Amino acid sequence: MQLFFLNRLTDHEAQLAADEARHCVKVLRYREGDSLHGIDGQGNKYLTTITAIQKHTVTLSIQEVLADWGEHPYQVELAISPLRHRDRLEWAIEKAVELGVTSIHPVLCSRTVKTGLKASRLESLILSALKQSKRARLPILHPLVPLVDYLASTQAKQRFIPYCEASLLLQTTIPSTNPHTAILIGPEGDFTPEEVARAKESNFVPVSLGENRLRTETAAIYALSSLKWQRDVKLAGD
Repeated sequence: MQLFFLNRLTDHEAQLAADEARHCVKVLRYREGDSLHGIDGQGNKYLTTITAIQKHTVTLSIQEVLADWGEHPYQVELAISPLRHRDRLEWAIEKAVELGVTSIHPVLCSRTVKTGLKASRLESLILSALKQSKRARLPILHPLVPLVDYLASTQAKQRFIPYCEASLLLQTTIPSTNPHTAILIGPEGDFTPEEVARAKESNFVPVSLGENRLRTETAAIYALSSLKWQRDVKLAGD
């Protein structure tokens, strides 16, 4: 099923704009009268029919709306340091979206090497991953902020900081309930002891991801996969 990102105009009409309209018409060769599946980034999935094709837009008639399509009833935020190699951070964010994160918080740590982010590129990647993974709620990409600012602002009820020196395994700490959860991943070289202490003061639980040393992007995906598995098992049993 090909998914498009659409703008809902009224209860009965929606529109594809810019790149989505171009891809629909020029690449995939959709025509008036064709059925089209879309998402709006707010959690809704649509079945529509193309009613008009203009130069830069495609107009759609809404036939059906499914709320909270492809989404789970919990929030997961990923706070992660930018990496020296841009492609590794992009890979981590892409897979994080596929694994169900609802917000992404780039954080500046003491050992962060690369501090520049191309927000527009990351937002495009997030949207592509959203459609690929058959989700309908667009994760929020927050601006890069110092770690201390993130620690002071997060609203997550459950908070984990994977850390090389931690001994408590992450899998043993995930509860059977589904609170808003934060996973905090550090840069190459890991967090400093002072940063771990600050995180603990902000109610982050230091956890281990096993005996092997993992790259930042691998640690992020390992942690998110563990969380998703635990919660999918719980939801399947309800």
